[in-house]
Amino acid sequence: MVGKKLRGVTQMIAERHFSDNYGAARNDLSHKVASIELVPYHSKSSPELYNLASADAARQFVKSRSKDQTIIVMRIVKA
Repeated sequence: MVGKKLRGVTQMIAERHFSDNYGAARNDLSHKVASIELVPYHSKSSPELYNLASADAARQFVKSRSKDQTIIVMRIVKA
């Protein structure tokens, strides 16, 4: 399911490709989006967490994508 952070992207896709049908755009996008977490948590006392094998695998996955694929980078915004 496409989350709140992609509302703007979903609306743009709806307008351009689905005759303003937000539900159809959301359904289409939900089958085409992968969520890749670089490091799901961090700790000042454990900076080595940045060098986890899973973080390296995420970086490699993103680098391996073709130039015609769009990558949307998101991050948590603390209140």
